[in-house]
Amino acid sequence: MRSAALAFLLVGIGIGFGVMYPVMKKKAPEIVKAEPVPFVPGPSAGAGGPPPPDPRRVAQLQEAVKANPKDFDSLVELGFMAFDQQNYSEAAGWYAKALDVRPQDLEVRTDYGTALYNVGRTDDAITQFKKSLEANPTQAQALFNLAVVFMESKNDKKSALEYFQKLIAAHPDFPQAAMVKQ
Repeated sequence: MRSAALAFLLVGIGIGFGVMYPVMKKKAPEIVKAEPVPFVPGPSAGAGGPPPPDPRRVAQLQEAVKANPKDFDSLVELGFMAFDQQNYSEAAGWYAKALDVRPQDLEVRTDYGTALYNVGRTDDAITQFKKSLEANPTQAQALFNLAVVFMESKNDKKSALEYFQKLIAAHPDFPQAAMVKQ
């Protein structure tokens, strides 16, 4: 679900940019360049994001992994926690270790691809999404994420359309199906 939310956000940004760019391009000379405002952490810093994970739970999971490096559930939970905090690099590390234990877990593989995408490793992300599709050619989240990556990062609208069409054919009730059809 995390990858679905992230992918939906990325598509929304892309569509918003595509709609607003021509409008803003015409108005660009009229816009005064604003000076950047430095970020000063305060009581509201981080507001709106997920709450930090329970440090006791993190320590407990890390101890479990230290005692048993193949503790798949602990590795995945640590990955989810890091992902939720938008620490995608750390999340990718935990997911990679989890996939060493259980490489056939498609949800973890897809989340791993999403984490890789978020740290700028687009080609590695595509590889992970395609591995998910090799195991299950109709996996909804991998199809959606591939379409988004091809559209947003590779500017390959033909490939994006291909994956969106496969997604809608296999999952007409996909949560973002209406948006994808547009």
